[in-house]
Amino acid sequence: MNDTLKGRAPRWVALLGIAVIAIGAYMIAPAIGGGGKTLTAKKAKKLYLQIKKANNTFLPKIGKTTLSLAHNSWVADTSLTSSVTYGTSTALFTAAGIATDQFFSLPLTVPSPLAGQAQRLASVELCYNANPNQVLDRIFVDQVTGTTASPTPTGVVVADDDTDRTDNTCATVTPPAPVPLGEDNGTMILVRVDFLEAGSMSVGHATANLIK
Repeated sequence: MNDTLKGRAPRWVALLGIAVIAIGAYMIAPAIGGGGKTLTAKKAKKLYLQIKKANNTFLPKIGKTTLSLAHNSWVADTSLTSSVTYGTSTALFTAAGIATDQFFSLPLTVPSPLAGQAQRLASVELCYNANPNQVLDRIFVDQVTGTTASPTPTGVVVADDDTDRTDNTCATVTPPAPVPLGEDNGTMILVRVDFLEAGSMSVGHATANLIK
């Protein structure tokens, strides 16, 4: 992730502890010494603003987050004739003969909200190795929504790129507007491959770019 809280929590805890001690000192000083200061509304507000400033400094809100997706979570459409196997860092899509419009999907599992912030999908990136005989001819993102009130899921394509690809590179697919993610939404990356002869193509690094 681009933003991380690692290493910052202890410093924040220390600051919070200092603030609590300061408030306590203001409150108990008159009782133990008779001449201490009392915590006025003005002083309390000033102390609160100091704590708020520390929070913004040491616990920033999450902005853009990049999630890497597991290559061994790709699955083939079982109603078709192609298959998927897994290497160390890639998934291999294979067909034993000519087979067009073969679909493979990768679920996008996102904890929502992430670190207390609701997330939206800004884009996905997919690295692949295609060729003129195994053509990656579509990359798209589908979101299936189902609720208790409407348990039958409905799927909507929220990002789509139907460029024919025969190269070895990475492609980014961006929806027209960031897509809200939530517990009622099942989101997945899908690809469509045309096998013009028996053979294979592979996909590797896949990421989802999230924003608040």
